[in-house]
Order: sequence, then structure tokens, then C-alpha cells
Amino acid sequence: MVEDRRPVKVVIPDAKRDYHSRPPGGGAKKPFAAPADHVEKLLEQLAVIEQTFGAALAQQPPIPVVVRVKMKEKAIAKSHRPFELFTNDTCPIIGAQDLGELLVSVEQRGLQKLRSKMNYPTKNNKIALTKIESIEPYAVAQVVGIDGIDELRQLVKREGVTLKIRLFDHRDRFRNAHLQQSFYSLVKAIAPHDDAIRLQYGRGLNLFKLKVKTVNALDALVGFVGVQSVDEMPGFVVGVQEVTYGPITDDIIPLPTEGVDYPVVGLLDSGTFRSNTRLQAWVVSRDEQDVPPGDQDNRHGSFVAGLLINARGLNHNDPRFPSGRCKIFDAVVIPKAGGNPHPEDDLLTSIRRVIDAHHKQVKVWNLSISSLKAVCSDLAFSQMSIALDEIQDKYGVTIVTCTGNLKPDKVCPWPRNNGAVGESDRMFPAADSVRAVSVASLAHKESHDSISKKEQPSPFSRRGPGPAFHPKPELSHYGGNCNARGDFAQTGILSVDQMNVVERVGTSYSTPLISNLLGGLRHMVAK
Repeated sequence: MVEDRRPVKVVIPDAKRDYHSRPPGGGAKKPFAAPADHVEKLLEQLAVIEQTFGAALAQQPPIPVVVRVKMKEKAIAKSHRPFELFTNDTCPIIGAQDLGELLVSVEQRGLQKLRSKMNYPTKNNKIALTKIESIEPYAVAQVVGIDGIDELRQLVKREGVTLKIRLFDHRDRFRNAHLQQSFYSLVKAIAPHDDAIRLQYGRGLNLFKLKVKTVNALDALVGFVGVQSVDEMPGFVVGVQEVTYGPITDDIIPLPTEGVDYPVVGLLDSGTFRSNTRLQAWVVSRDEQDVPPGDQDNRHGSFVAGLLINARGLNHNDPRFPSGRCKIFDAVVIPKAGGNPHPEDDLLTSIRRVIDAHHKQVKVWNLSISSLKAVCSDLAFSQMSIALDEIQDKYGVTIVTCTGNLKPDKVCPWPRNNGAVGESDRMFPAADSVRAVSVASLAHKESHDSISKKEQPSPFSRRGPGPAFHPKPELSHYGGNCNARGDFAQTGILSVDQMNVVERVGTSYSTPLISNLLGGLRHMVAK
């Protein structure tokens, strides 16, 4: 038989002629309605900015400052941004904060040129000016965020506080270098016995850690023009409230079947009990470099491990639970609490080191942790989630994390249209990680006084969305149910601790069910 071959013509693209930006649409630019004295008011606001930041702008070399340009409500689209006014030659736009709010880098020379453009505007500049609502200094209220300056002052007065400080990124290495040097000089003056430690979270994040012991030192930091945000260093915990049922039996945690090629899931947690020999039979390796045995509390890690190993068998062979079994890479990254949460920067350092060392062997990592304080924002991704995204991109791994739990006295039914809840039930960082799979909780059982019915969201489960309406969480699985007092006997998830079968509830335990499924899928695809 003669083969029917058809010619193929290869066209080599010309980088100069074939690749180009899509031309802007929307037709001709049109001005927005504005009062006759609108430009004069903006010029007055520039005068206030110059007065507010006069000392920094007068320095040689000058310290760049930041102002907020608020766009009118109908001009929040990117296509309306006033790039004609705020250029590299005047005051460049370096970022955005709230919806329709631009951050602009300002120096004295650029401020003068901006004023000149506003006094003698071109046609395009006139149109751009009509889209601007106001130009304001970046103030203390934006620096301290949800904590508020009064709360931070109280923390300092009690025992001092470790702060996470973010400096502005002016998108210019010379400006940034001068700004950072000025920051170090300030720290030396206000805290001569403490160093500002640079934190490695991700590209473009100028983050530092500093222990502050006086209110005067705090006020000086918050008032420094180069600081974008000051927060108490976040902490993370794992919950261990449980009900004990009985000893572990052979069918609860069976031994691995010889010759079976099981998937391996990385467990970023508090570690598993070494004395639980049935658990240890499923542990392929253990990394406890950052948390030595004397600093460990293995209850939470063991519970999560049991669900990775035999979730269905532990939960009365309920067919809604995964039947697959996973072996475990046991990475101990959370020490026992000792009354204090584990600092975010220490946790992140451990996660980065562990995944760097073992990412070729382990592609799915379970991270069932919760923050103690800040909920995810509408406006920006958390710094923890940015760091986790960078780790996942770099190493080609997937982290599965939980949305977090409401406190037992705050549990409530769904749908949550109660004004008393407001935004307080939003998920915790780092569930807003774009690359991670975030997991909420469903109720698999109900009782006469439980808040949720079967298959409804658990009454303690936190919700999305992520920043910028990013759809989070992606998935839900069973994490238990409870009543209005937070009691969960007979409606929780079963797994193991050191010697016994125990019952708990939480998004920490719906998360490993998804890790189990994802680990099995990736293992099958890799074969």
C-alpha cells in the first residue's frame, strides 16, 4: 500500500515582526466629570504631601516616600490608570493596594515635575486628572493594618514584641538600596542591641524581623517613610483536643503489604510517635533536624498520619472516605507549643529546607496548620502564601493545606448570612496560596444537637474567597461536626495517637483525605 504523505511547511517566526503587544482597545479616551476646581484641590493635596514628607524629601540623597492615588469609582479599571502623569520622570506607580488605589514613589525632583504637568496639562493629562479622586500620604493607619497602633503598643508594653516589617519596593535598585541603608541606621538608633534580620519569603518582598521592646522604638518604625507594613510576627499551631475510644488493633493500622508500590506523601507537621510501631511501618523516612525529640509533641502529626494510611478503615469502612493508602515522609516542622505559637519565619525556613532536600522523591506535601490571628485579605495575598507559591513553583511540588477552624465558642451554621459573623470566618493564611490546594470541611455525621446536617459544611470550617476574589478553597472533605458548645463526641473523625484510637474534628483532618487522593493520583500518573 502506498503511504499517503502530505508535505509539512515549517514557518520560523520572526521575533521582531511576529511578536507584539495586543493594541489597546476601548476607543478614544474620554474625560470624567469633575468640578471646575478639581485640579486646584489635587495641587493642594500635593502641597500637603510635600509638607508631610518634607524632612525625608530634603535629605541628600533623598529617601523616596510613597503616596496613595485613589481613583474614582468608575475609573478603577487598569485601562484608566494615569500613566501619562505618573511616569519614571515624575512619580512612578510602584503597586496597588485597595481596589482603585495606586501606590506611587515620590522624590522632590519628580514631585516638582508632576506639579508642572498638573499646572500645564496636555490633553491626555487633563483626561487623566479627571479620573483621580485624591492624592494622599501613605499614613500610619495603612502601616499597622488590622493590628492597629494601640494594640501593638500594648504588646510592646507587656513583654516586647517580635515584628515583621515590610519595606516598600520602589522598583529601582538605587532607591531600594538607599532606603534599606536608612532603615538599618534607624534600627541601630532605636534598638542598638538588636539586629533587623532579613527574611527570605519571596522575590520582591523586602521583609525583616526585629524584636521591639519600647513604645518609642515602635513609633519610630511605624513613622519611617520606607515602611509599608508592620505586624506582629504571625504564629502557627496545631490543635490536639480529642476523645479517646480504645487501643489500636491490627485492622485499624495494618502493616504495608509486601511488594505493593505505595504513594508517598510528605507530612509537614509535628511528627509521629516513634513508639507507635504500626505507624512507623508506614514511615519511609523522618526529618527532625529543626525540631529535636525533646521539643516534639507528636499527637497531631500521628492523627494526620493515620488518615493518610487508612482513613476508611479507621472510620468504620465508610465508603465516603478514601480507600487508598499512602506511605509517609515524616517532616517534623512544628514543635510543642509551650504556651506560644510557632513563629511563621521559623516554620517557613523548615518547610523550605525539607522540600529542597526531598522534592525529587516527594511531590505532595500535607500542611495541616492554622494561624492564630490574621484572616486572609480581600486586597493582597499573605506573605506566607507568596513564599509557599515560590517554593511550589521552584520544586514542582503541591502543598495541600487547610482553611482553618473557628474557635469552639464561635461555631455557627451555614449559610452564614448573620451580620454578627461578618468577615471573621474567612480562612487563615496560608490557605490563600495560589499554587496550593486549600481544603475546607464537611460534616459526615449528625446528632440530635449537632449544628450541621450530614453533607453540609462543618460549623467550624472557615470560608473563602481568596484575595481578589480568587476561588478558594478548591475542595472540601469530611472533617467532622459539633454542637453549639463545640462538643463533637460521635460526630468527629477517627484516627490514632500514641496507643489509642481517638476522635477529633477540624479542617486539619479533612486536608489529609485530599492529600491521600492527590498523592495516589500523582503516583499513578508517574508510573
